[in-house]
Amino acid sequence: MKKYIFIVIALLSAYNINAQEIPRQNQYLSDNPYEISPAWAGIGDCFKIRLNGVAQWIGLKDAPRTQVLSVDGTVGKQMGVGMILTNDKNGNTSQTHFAATYAYHLVIDYYSDQFLSFGMSAKLAHSKVDISNFIDAHEDPGVENNRSFTQANFDIAGLYRYKRFYINLTATNLLNKETKAFADSEPENIRSTYLYTGYKFEAGEDLFFEPSLLYHYYFGDGRAEMDINMKFLKNNRDENYFWLGATYRMAAEQSPKPISFAPMAGMRYEKFYLAYGYQLSLTKIQRTNTGSHFISLGYSFLCNKNSDLCTFWY
Repeated sequence: MKKYIFIVIALLSAYNINAQEIPRQNQYLSDNPYEISPAWAGIGDCFKIRLNGVAQWIGLKDAPRTQVLSVDGTVGKQMGVGMILTNDKNGNTSQTHFAATYAYHLVIDYYSDQFLSFGMSAKLAHSKVDISNFIDAHEDPGVENNRSFTQANFDIAGLYRYKRFYINLTATNLLNKETKAFADSEPENIRSTYLYTGYKFEAGEDLFFEPSLLYHYYFGDGRAEMDINMKFLKNNRDENYFWLGATYRMAAEQSPKPISFAPMAGMRYEKFYLAYGYQLSLTKIQRTNTGSHFISLGYSFLCNKNSDLCTFWY
């Protein structure tokens, strides 16, 4: 029994509480970079609603499950607003996050299509451990009761766009964690930063390919991850399109080590959106499961084709 409790707590420390943020998946590639940066809120002609579901490590008991609901759009000509609600469960541990976002978009030069955006998200995170499924947990002094804590935090971001090129820098969890509810070894510094950049090349009539890179650094323990991405997109009539893509993720703090490979596909039909991805782990944990699955459902509404150019995106 103590071995089981140790495994659960180890997963908790490594996966959920250490960073006090929801583990990053590949949702941002499904035409929704707002999920990793508040500066993208409101870029586009419509309000966008996205419902994402991630089931990790299929075949492993009590493996992580994550659901994300996001909405963002333009208010006026230059302001973007949004909200993200996230629920994440990993065995007997769970987190619920809420983020409210404000973004402002500026024109550097209309003639050369240069734009600058700034965004900020205010966040509230609730984390807890439920030991009701433990057997004789009271016999272990390290697992004596249910525990939980709630903390506010915020993210800030900047985004520069030049025609089809973009580069985005985001700083997350700028406040130290105030409560050590689970272990004395929990880090107080939970800050991290994202650098996200890419370019959408035109390869032919209504055909595009988009290489991009995402670098994620954790200040608390010096970990770093890097995603190398590629997408191919084909436009059809009436702004409908479909796309294929893939992500190769690696640990980047020292010599690069592979983490996962994830092919993805998606489509937009009129105001509806659908995407699916499969992630294959390239670490030892792959021996215990058959991979992870991701699905995204979306809908666009309150579209305004006459919105200001600074919120336009290809």
